[in-house]
Amino acid sequence: MKACCFCMLIWVLALTGLSYAGRPLNIDDPFPVELHKFQIETGAGYAGVDSNNHFDVPLTLTYGVLPNIETQVGLGGQFDSRKDDDDETEYEQGLSDMTLSFKWNFLRHDQAFFDHGLSGTIKLPTASRRRGLGTGKVDYDLTYIIQKDLNDRASILFNLGYTWTGDREEGDVIRYGLAIIYQWTDRLAPVAELVFETPIEGELTSMGSNVGIRYAINDTLTLDAAIGKKVAGDWPDWTSTVGLTWVF
Repeated sequence: MKACCFCMLIWVLALTGLSYAGRPLNIDDPFPVELHKFQIETGAGYAGVDSNNHFDVPLTLTYGVLPNIETQVGLGGQFDSRKDDDDETEYEQGLSDMTLSFKWNFLRHDQAFFDHGLSGTIKLPTASRRRGLGTGKVDYDLTYIIQKDLNDRASILFNLGYTWTGDREEGDVIRYGLAIIYQWTDRLAPVAELVFETPIEGELTSMGSNVGIRYAINDTLTLDAAIGKKVAGDWPDWTSTVGLTWVF
């Protein structure tokens, strides 16, 4: 049973990782990196189910290829500690799955009330399936994104995505969620989100919450931190993350 819960933890993390947004959110925004600029995002994350623990060090590189389109490559490392059926702790470490992504801001709010975006991701199985660090399959994801500025400080975001999984036993998943960003000061912005995942095969919907902050040191470097909790279903009991975003 513990092993099953841990496998579900890895599965949920793999899915949410497909749409990983501006740190520390999972919900994405519709805006790409500026034309001919690079963005590096990195940090450290934790997720736990029962006595099983998962740590990761994500790294993504994003480039603005067109005024309204970005491309991204993601790879990182991960470390797991797990309790087996005999209540002994096992440890595994290795690469995470590689992701190749794009994001397209195809409509702006002055044209269609909301800012609209579309993102797509291919997840390549660079993580070891034998060691329980990944599914060993190629996954595909397509996500529709909208954002509405409520006023000069607050914005609300909505994502609706579909993940085609290479693992036929798990089946495809519909992902959706809401997030709010509040620009408290010029440098500090609290963020919060609710994320949902519904398996196509008819299993119960899972839901998680996440709250955090962003702090802009300057125009190019932003720090972040967040903590999350399971609300329902097969979601990690607790998650946390710290990291930074550098644009140059």
